[in-house]
Amino acid sequence: MTNTTDSVERGKLVLRTGGTCIFGPQHLLEVFGEQRQRFVTILQGFGPCDWAAPTRCADWSAHDVVRHLCDAKCDRDRRRRG
Repeated sequence: MTNTTDSVERGKLVLRTGGTCIFGPQHLLEVFGEQRQRFVTILQGFGPCDWAAPTRCADWSAHDVVRHLCDAKCDRDRRRRG
């Protein structure tokens, strides 16, 4: 299935950039793990001005966005444990 827009093939998303995204669970866990580590590395370098910086989320600082992500993960983990 190919055209000028993004299209889906069995197990893969064909991107306009010419690359593909493999939707296999193990691959996604690896990719998300790598992205999470890069995100943590960036956050470790934050100073007070970085944490207070505005974001695309109206009225939310960088700190607010990161806190939201952490809260969502904690909530998800609590639900899994029951």
